[in-house]
Amino acid sequence: MPNLAVFDFDRTIVYEDTDATIIDRLREKRPPPEWEAGSQDWTPYMSDVFEHAYSAGFHPADILDSIASMRPAPGMPELLLTLAARGWDILLLTDANTVFVNHWLKTHGLRVGRI
Repeated sequence: MPNLAVFDFDRTIVYEDTDATIIDRLREKRPPPEWEAGSQDWTPYMSDVFEHAYSAGFHPADILDSIASMRPAPGMPELLLTLAARGWDILLLTDANTVFVNHWLKTHGLRVGRI
């Protein structure tokens, strides 16, 4: 019988949140006050975040470097590697940006079946 392990990404596989990591990195560039999250919907807010990143001179590689530097949650890399070695199917069920998730996994030498 096949085995399936299902995980979220933010605050499960990685110790932090991908969106918060990008937001914190951009705060170093002093965004305008209206840029802070308020009652906006999250998707338009993150669109504003990426527009600010572009105008602040961030390149896609800068953002991906920030994602790659995120710490794994304690024990998660070992768990994912062990499950994969034992033939488990691994699924990430997440609302995190799949470009970020795939980049982080690749950087850390990990693979999952599906995101």
